[in-house]
Amino acid sequence: MRSELIVRYGLWIGGGVIFMIGLGHIFMPAYGYPANVTDGWSAAALDHFYYLATYSICGFLLAIGALSFLHGAGAVTKLTAWFASIMSVLWALRLVLEIKYPVAIPINFVEQPHAPIVAAITIATFAYLASAIAAWRCLLRNEA
Repeated sequence: MRSELIVRYGLWIGGGVIFMIGLGHIFMPAYGYPANVTDGWSAAALDHFYYLATYSICGFLLAIGALSFLHGAGAVTKLTAWFASIMSVLWALRLVLEIKYPVAIPINFVEQPHAPIVAAITIATFAYLASAIAAWRCLLRNEA
């Protein structure tokens, strides 16, 4: 029973963090970056790299968050364990990328966004990792 709660809350916490980041991306093209970030960009570059990429990332993050909530609400299965495992690897890799290539431009009125981004991704990574470990333990103990 305790393992199931860790799975559930780990997925809800990780998914909640990622869902909130996704919601923040909705406003990024309009308010997220200072005007000088895109000065000199062509209309095609703005459409592709700025709007399309930002809204695609937004959609991906919202979908990952929603899938996390759905997996957290159900029974612990192999699919749940694999999902949590893959999410922990995904967000660990994203954390490595943030450390190697830190965000150094203001985002959504945050002058130095690197530290908050690292904090959010670290929370999500460890929430998914705890959920994955608990899910596999639950399945191995045949608790589910």
